Amino acid sequence: MEIGIFGGTFNPIHSGHIKAAKIVAAELSLARVIFVPVKDPVHKKLDGNASPDDRLAMLELAVNGIPSFDVDPIEINRDEPSYTVHTLSAFKEKYPGSALHLILGSDSFNTIDSWFDYVKILSLALFVVPARPGDEGVRVDLLHTIPGLTRLNGDFDDISSSLVRQRVKEGLSIEGLVPEAVARYIKDKRLYL
Repeated sequence: MEIGIFGGTFNPIHSGHIKAAKIVAAELSLARVIFVPVKDPVHKKLDGNASPDDRLAMLELAVNGIPSFDVDPIEINRDEPSYTVHTLSAFKEKYPGSALHLILGSDSFNTIDSWFDYVKILSLALFVVPARPGDEGVRVDLLHTIPGLTRLNGDFDDISSSLVRQRVKEGLSIEGLVPEAVARYIKDKRLYL
């Protein structure tokens, strides 16, 4: 079985994440896409007041009703710092014989060689890097050294979580930027104000 693993802070999940996951799933014939929100990212500080449970809840609302899309709270449920290598190892045990495709933005992919035990990560998953409008591209040295890299071009949206947070802070509409249920959750919980 071909499984996509889409990790990130999802602070918040937005329509661009969903569209990218759909394009990747179709292009690579993935049986499932599993969204994995990180609890406390090692490489960056989270902006805004959304708790890990809020980000998990918004993810669940966003993928509700989308066939083959799931959310796994494996990293939210960890007490210790969460590393991709541990998450992928757990998914390899949970889905024996499956091929894992780690879906990353180019900004994350370009730092992969600084990740904890990244050599082992290379043995656990194939990499999928969607080409978002305006992204910085993939480091040339990584293109030639990482096996199984798929760089996908497609009709990806130029939406970011930081744009959504900024618009909420400014009292502007986020309609179309996030799924409707996520917009309601943000409003009801008074997130990012």
